[in-house]
Amino acid sequence: MDVDTPPSLPSAEPPPLCKLCGNSPPSPETTSLPICEPCRLGLVRRPLPAWVKAAAALSVLIVLAAFIRFPAAAKAGVHFERGVRWERADDFGKAVQEYEVARANRPASVKIGVRLAYVAFKSGDVRKSVEVMNSLAGSKVDKDEARDAHWLEQQFDATIKKARETSETP
Repeated sequence: MDVDTPPSLPSAEPPPLCKLCGNSPPSPETTSLPICEPCRLGLVRRPLPAWVKAAAALSVLIVLAAFIRFPAAAKAGVHFERGVRWERADDFGKAVQEYEVARANRPASVKIGVRLAYVAFKSGDVRKSVEVMNSLAGSKVDKDEARDAHWLEQQFDATIKKARETSETP
């Protein structure tokens, strides 16, 4: 070993630079990421994309619409079930009342309309039954509703035939 040469010192590495801007050294006290404080703040304060805001607004609108429509749908469901109960008990007058309330809350429901027409006919209110069935003209029905509607049509035809026969006989 030569006495004239100084001992070698460990080489000092330059401080790491920000990975985003390449300028300031990162501050390890605020983040573990290799970025400087101004770049970190820029990432933290980044605005939400427009599509995220639009999706959130649409979700809120859908939930609000559901909350607005739910009470009427729930009321219609309760009265429909009460109507079914009265119909099974052969109390068609009370069933008509319940189905009318249900139909007032859900006027587009074909199922409620067919049930109302059916029990109205069974209670002896043929006029109401015909009116309800006429209001359902052109609506799509499922198999059970079609069966009940066909039965009602046959009953209407038989009632009309009977009325004609009665009026023709002296």
